[in-house]
Parts: sequence; structure tokens; C-alpha cells
Amino acid sequence: MTPPAPRDPSRLALQAFGRRLAEVRKERGLSQKAIAVELGVSDDVVSKYERGAHAPKIETLVRLRAVLAVSLDYLLAGVPTSGIKDARLLRWARAADQLPAEQRELAALALETLVQTFRKTGERESAAGGGT
Repeated sequence: MTPPAPRDPSRLALQAFGRRLAEVRKERGLSQKAIAVELGVSDDVVSKYERGAHAPKIETLVRLRAVLAVSLDYLLAGVPTSGIKDARLLRWARAADQLPAEQRELAALALETLVQTFRKTGERESAAGGGT
């Protein structure tokens, strides 16, 4: 009996990248075709990335990061992200983070106020509906 061939670490890393790419793409509600259009490649190429059959160029990785609003650390190594799954919210959070300190503080306060208002509205609606 011959021992099983050792697994190629590069191949394993590429396959893991592909799994993470597919996971994030699906979380964002995007098709392979939509990603392909954004990257300027065919959807077959995106499929190869997700299967771990082909590695994207660095320029493509950078564009993927922007399209998916995810860190390269996560795509390449599985390092957990901030937890924000909505690509629009993540883009706006990153944009707000680049503002001058005073404007950044105002943006954070505005968002905090909105979220608190929505939570209170939801709590009131739940309480009103809970008795019926």
C-alpha cells in the first residue's frame, strides 16, 4: 500500500481562498456574473477562483476587496473581519472613518441616533403587537 500523497499547502490555501470568496459573494447576494462584470473577467474565471483552480492577480484581489467590501486578510487568510456584512454599510463606515475627527464624530453620533431610534420604534411595535 502506498501512503497518500502529501497535500500541497499552496493548493490548500487556494481552495480555502475560493471557499471564502464564494461565502462572501453569497452573503452579499451577488452572482458570479456580477462579480465578473465588476472585475472585467468572465464568470468562468470567477468560478475557477471559487473552486481553487486559478489564483487571481494582485490587481484583481484589490478590486475584489473593494467589490465585496471585505478585507484581504479575510479573503487570503481567513482573519475575521469587522462583522459588518452589508457591503453598503461597510463602505460608508470606511468612508466615514477617513473624515476629519470632528466630522467623523458627528457621523458616528448621527448613526448612533438613527440606530437607537429604530430600536425604540421596533420595541414599541413589538410591545404593541405582543398583547394581541
